[in-house]
Amino acid sequence: MQQVELKEQEKTLVYLDSLLQQKQGELDALKGRFTLEKDAEYQQIGNYLHPSQVIEKNLHRSYLRFQVNETGQMSMTSIYCGPSNIHHVGVKVVAPDGSFAETPADFKMGEDGNVIGFLYLNKDKNIKVNYQGERSYSTTMSPIDRQALAGVYELAQILSSITQIKKEMEEANLKIEF
Repeated sequence: MQQVELKEQEKTLVYLDSLLQQKQGELDALKGRFTLEKDAEYQQIGNYLHPSQVIEKNLHRSYLRFQVNETGQMSMTSIYCGPSNIHHVGVKVVAPDGSFAETPADFKMGEDGNVIGFLYLNKDKNIKVNYQGERSYSTTMSPIDRQALAGVYELAQILSSITQIKKEMEEANLKIEF
């Protein structure tokens, strides 16, 4: 049984290695289109974001900022810029057909009321963003921000696949060692 298990894990490693190489190639083709923010002094894991969404280019506007860390964990931050604070605690995104999703202000994918997934599915439509709080504020997502969302989302899928493959390879190696 141990020899059978060993052969299975060896085959699994070969498969995972080829899958990892494929995903690494996809990552190499994509990551040049993004900005990596990482300070080696205090960050072990950096964050990729679309170049149009770096803070320096967006100091005086309200928008949804998307980023993904190097392990594939995507997040969104709602940023409000106006004459006075609205104390917003979440956002509601609405598609032209009236369908919507809403979420707290800062979160990770999977804890977001599916706002990121909703935005990705509606990336080609005009999306209305409602900031919800003490006072409301509405804006329309710019095409550049929708493009940033789509790019970061696709990068997140590749990075999370690579992270999962590496985890499975580690498990197979542990079984082989056993």
